[in-house]
Amino acid sequence: QISETESPGKLQVWILIGEKMLYSIRLSVPRVFYVNFYRPNPENLMGARRVEKHLPRSRSVHNLYEFTITEEEYVTNAKYYSDLFGRSDVEGVYESKVGLGYRSILNLGCVCRPTKVERQAGLFGSNTVKTQQSLDELVRDEVNESHYLNHDGLRVIYLYQSGSDKRGLFAAVVPDQNYAGVWMISSYGSSKQGMSVTDSTLEKNFTKKLP
Repeated sequence: QISETESPGKLQVWILIGEKMLYSIRLSVPRVFYVNFYRPNPENLMGARRVEKHLPRSRSVHNLYEFTITEEEYVTNAKYYSDLFGRSDVEGVYESKVGLGYRSILNLGCVCRPTKVERQAGLFGSNTVKTQQSLDELVRDEVNESHYLNHDGLRVIYLYQSGSDKRGLFAAVVPDQNYAGVWMISSYGSSKQGMSVTDSTLEKNFTKKLP
């Protein structure tokens, strides 16, 4: 599972190591995009290198540069990059809208492993996990070489929540215990007329009713 955090460029990633060890790490993902310039050797480029790529819709490649910068730097220098994208010598800008979560999935797939350098450093072993990782410290692993989610050893619980001003519903399914429960919460009949069913109300009642 990958989700955004309050820090730009930092994603929270839940990883499963082996069959039962579940960890939460912070993954630093850079902002990567490409700018196609009409003329060679453009000036005033920050964090760029020239690359050879195929552009979408058979666009002609003139002088293509790949930018790899931190998300914080991208946000801080938003005006610089906005002016860069609008320059007269720029044919087009590519992949600037690709989200960081999607970028991490493209790079890592569903199964990944630490790089050789990280393994040698001993920062990502069976008993220790480096809680701060960079995207370039992990590499994709082929699914046919490594199993993806051994369901025999994985315990899961499925939760569902829905609510409106007057009614709320919680549902829980625990497959390995053959258990499923549904709770309906309503504010009708309450001594507090007009009381709304909020997320906190649902969570409080649901926690009380769990076996």
